[in-house]
Amino acid sequence: AQNNAHFGKAIIQVLQPTGIAFGRSHLEAEVGSDLILYISLYANSGGKKVTISDCRRVDFSVRIKDNDIFRLASDGCGRMSSYDDSCCGFVLTAVASGDTIATVHFGNMSESVQISAYLPLKLETPTEIFVMLGSSFFIRTFGGPRPWILDPSKYYLKLIYSDTSNLISNGDFSSQDGQIIVTCKDNKGDVLIVVVVGNEASSTNPLPAKAETKLRVCCGLPTRLSLSLLRPYQSKCPTNVRAVSCSQPSTLAVSAFGHCESGPSMGLEKQLDSLTSLKMNWKVSNKDVADVEEDKRSELSEVRGILKPREIVGKVEIIASTGEYKVGNRRLYFPQELQSKMQTVLVRNAEAIPSLVVLLNEKSASKAIR
Repeated sequence: AQNNAHFGKAIIQVLQPTGIAFGRSHLEAEVGSDLILYISLYANSGGKKVTISDCRRVDFSVRIKDNDIFRLASDGCGRMSSYDDSCCGFVLTAVASGDTIATVHFGNMSESVQISAYLPLKLETPTEIFVMLGSSFFIRTFGGPRPWILDPSKYYLKLIYSDTSNLISNGDFSSQDGQIIVTCKDNKGDVLIVVVVGNEASSTNPLPAKAETKLRVCCGLPTRLSLSLLRPYQSKCPTNVRAVSCSQPSTLAVSAFGHCESGPSMGLEKQLDSLTSLKMNWKVSNKDVADVEEDKRSELSEVRGILKPREIVGKVEIIASTGEYKVGNRRLYFPQELQSKMQTVLVRNAEAIPSLVVLLNEKSASKAIR
């Protein structure tokens, strides 16, 4: 039986569309993933703008300006949005990194929107790094959402730390090369850092994408140093040969090793990846034979020196030592001095005598060269 006291009614209107637009949609997608662009179709009813609720059977046409960046993946406008400002959606697949424009047509109406595809976010920095107290390092990223082409000021790279132990401070961020400078303070320990890249929401990008990646940083102190000669990459000399030219400068490199006091690598000896806070002292056993000057072009993971010989053949002992480091403007000291020594032989450059030989072009012609 039916109760006539309970009833409802709905008004169904069949209206002629008067406007078209893109509904609330994500406009960025990682390469290899899909992007759904939702379509809004409007009509006028009694002088008011009315949104058509379902237009999945409407014969829309969608064009992508650059099909090398995005490719249309669906035959029709079959997807429905959870928002009430659209009536169907097209599926696009991100093919390559870049920006392009999607345009939807219906009759004599059309609307365009900017869309962007980006590569997966990756770290160019190792996922686990060991940094000396007071030293700085770069977190470098590759891929991830790029600055939004219509409002690049909304772009950000931020760091989220796993705890509040105040081990690390971060400085300036450059969106042009995707890197941020980070510094270990004066406490030992390890911290997990989540790197988040994306754009803030804006009127032209209401649902921005974001990407995340992780790295672990251990802040600590070295327990030993290792002094070595820095050979050119093309050098054929064995690594255990410590002979250098007595007439040309040579580059020395000091690396440092220590242990993380917490985290996955706790107790394992590791080379420190940044020594920018380390104060290194150089000595030679005989300054009449050679001297050492600090090399201002030192890498983050090495302290370098320049061995400057005085064109005298002989032997010299080089000593690299340190007893202090800096954290900000403060000078701090190791419990005991660290040092590394190396014996080096200074020799004359090899030369051929005579340096020029002219021979007749016949089998019996010869000349000894030493």
